[in-house]
Amino acid sequence: MLTYFLKVIFCTALFYGLYALLFRREKMLVFNRFYLLGSLAVSFIIPSITIKVAAPSSTPTDYFLSGYTVETLYPVTTEASAAPAFTLAQLLVWGVAFISLVILLRLIINLYKIRRKGLGGKTVYYNNTKLVLLEKHSIPYSFWDTIYLNKKEFEDGAIEHEIIEHEMAHIRQKHSLDILFIEFLTAITWFNPILYLYKRAIKINHELLADAAVTNGFQDVVAYQNILLQRASGLTKMGLASSFNFILTKKRIIMLQKQFNRKRSLLLGLTALPAMAIAIFMGCNTVQERESDTATAEPLPAQTENSTAFEDSAATETVPFAEPKSIKAFPEGPGASDREIEEYNAAIAKGRYEYGNYVWGKGVNINNTLKLYEKMTYDQRKNAAALPPPPPPPPLVTSLSQQEIDEWPAIYEYTYPGEDKPYHFELKSQQLPKDAHNIVLKAVDNKLIQVLIFYKDKRPVSEDVSTPDKIKEFEKKYGITLLPPPPVPAAPPAPKDPQAKVPPPPPAPPLPISEETISKLPEWPVILESRSGESITTSQLTGIAVPKKLNNIIIKTVDEKPDKAFLVSDSRAKIKIVDISTAAHRQDFEKELGIKMPDKIPAMPL
Repeated sequence: MLTYFLKVIFCTALFYGLYALLFRREKMLVFNRFYLLGSLAVSFIIPSITIKVAAPSSTPTDYFLSGYTVETLYPVTTEASAAPAFTLAQLLVWGVAFISLVILLRLIINLYKIRRKGLGGKTVYYNNTKLVLLEKHSIPYSFWDTIYLNKKEFEDGAIEHEIIEHEMAHIRQKHSLDILFIEFLTAITWFNPILYLYKRAIKINHELLADAAVTNGFQDVVAYQNILLQRASGLTKMGLASSFNFILTKKRIIMLQKQFNRKRSLLLGLTALPAMAIAIFMGCNTVQERESDTATAEPLPAQTENSTAFEDSAATETVPFAEPKSIKAFPEGPGASDREIEEYNAAIAKGRYEYGNYVWGKGVNINNTLKLYEKMTYDQRKNAAALPPPPPPPPLVTSLSQQEIDEWPAIYEYTYPGEDKPYHFELKSQQLPKDAHNIVLKAVDNKLIQVLIFYKDKRPVSEDVSTPDKIKEFEKKYGITLLPPPPVPAAPPAPKDPQAKVPPPPPAPPLPISEETISKLPEWPVILESRSGESITTSQLTGIAVPKKLNNIIIKTVDEKPDKAFLVSDSRAKIKIVDISTAAHRQDFEKELGIKMPDKIPAMPL
């Protein structure tokens, strides 16, 4: 986007420079109008054009890159990377967009002001042209199909006939469309300084065109020049209007005295063609188009017993590849020994071509074979066996059912430690990459290790997210945020064996209260257990009502300060431990049970 706007600025600067150098002082007013508007439109179109150029046919083809491991040897199709959220560049874009919105809002407000003036003033018609008479003092100006005049001057006959004809020329030639066009471009690309020069040139050209229309009808140039000198006072505040005095009157008077030279104008106009060629050459985008050697077919993901995600995908062992080529783009190695070259040739010989496809032999370590090839010099590679294309990537395997794929766009696949079969859970808030049908977050022992993306065109993509850095790379690449794994769900119960004895549940951990306190539960509804060092005192508390669904309340203090409250259910099968060690916790305890806990509770004597 930045490159596009830089090219727009370059094109506008080139075209305006030609206008200021050759056209501005010439009386070729109609040509200037369409040149200014056309060059603006072309300046925004040229940077969006892409031209394809043929690349040299001798460009080497890379099959492998140095440093590949077994996992990265089989690349999987990936999507274009997206910018992370809230980067400095995005904040800058939002700032530019905000200013553009403000300028557009100001444009709308100015249009509204002009419309309100038209509704508020008295309306009369002259030669089928709408005239709005304003109470407020204002010099004549026009916008769209309306001329705005001072009411007192109009009724007193103080407005010259030439002035009204001048404004009617603005309306007939539809200059308001030009103004709205340049105002809109300025709003969306306000940071382009050349546009403000364009705006001024367009408005000046409008006045010159209207002046020419008046003098063509009245033929009295000197009288019209005198009127201009008399009217050259003040500027209208309406920024969109064709004001009668917003330019230097001197330039208009000089232009009225010039004569139009058709031959000179034609020659000058032809100079726009080289400027157009330069703008296209410098502003267009060019890409190299490489001629394909042999059409290749990409492998389809193999279907396994545990995979029903893509039922129409056929499992394949080999895929057609182009014939292997000499790889000179591969960095030249320091040189391999004769034994290493023999080892490389033996590894290649284990494979074979079958129906035009190379099948790697079993037991061949592809990584070691690549390293041997990298170690060779260019001359050694010419004499050694040609490096064949890589084997097809292994199919992505997933145990998802078709129902889960249809119903759950985002899926969490969790494997319990020590188990092979994964379990699937729906992720309701997880975003999906663009054009994706499903996303699967695979985790083992509550740790993300892999993300599978299944696109709408049935194209699978696998991404490694086993480390925090790889997670950041994934989020930057796809423009989404991966949700952290949800809490580990309870392991499903093992299938019951009717002959096996069910082991008893593990004993509950002991409560941090004394045995004496526990022995008093049947007798005392509310018990105070006071600890001071190694000394423990258990006593009954009276005057405290036990809430419903509770059988006992045990208040535990340490050094006469409240520490814990134990809430025993009416069946005594469940005990809830509540922290009352701080003032805030005691306030919450009081709100919940209506029992106020003081800051100090001395031990009661037995």
